[in-house]
Amino acid sequence: MARSSITDIVREQKLATFDQIEQARRHARSDGDLAVSKALVDLGYISNSQMTDLLSIQFSIPRVSLIDETIETQIPHSMQEDFLRRHCIFPYRIEDDQLLLAIHPPIDPSVLDEVELTTGYRVKPMIATTEEINLALNQHFNTRNRTRQTIVDMHVEDSPRTPGRKS
Repeated sequence: MARSSITDIVREQKLATFDQIEQARRHARSDGDLAVSKALVDLGYISNSQMTDLLSIQFSIPRVSLIDETIETQIPHSMQEDFLRRHCIFPYRIEDDQLLLAIHPPIDPSVLDEVELTTGYRVKPMIATTEEINLALNQHFNTRNRTRQTIVDMHVEDSPRTPGRKS
């Protein structure tokens, strides 16, 4: 649940002046936090990374940098690529029986429900930039990586099993 408006948080953090916020409101194609936050970024008053940090504050959801995270390679493949891209989400790790899911607000709660239903894990949303999510999706769903992973999986399946030693 949102704590306060994005413009209130921008003012509290002193990231834009009153005039810049008003210009962003005029520049926004529609009313609402999403349009104004996009306009603040489009006008260059706030970076994407700063806006993501502000959204983390607004929605009280932890911020994650996917660039710095260890991604369990099979986790993203537990869901359909087109679903992940359509909703700008990226599942990247299981921790304490929860699926860590990078999201970029706003996100429909029914999407989180569908992820839980599909994976069987409770979802722990983490806010990331759309660029980080798209980069992670591109890295984990490109043809070369899929081919390489298929070859590795085939070698693992075909390798002879070493019998266990008895003490």
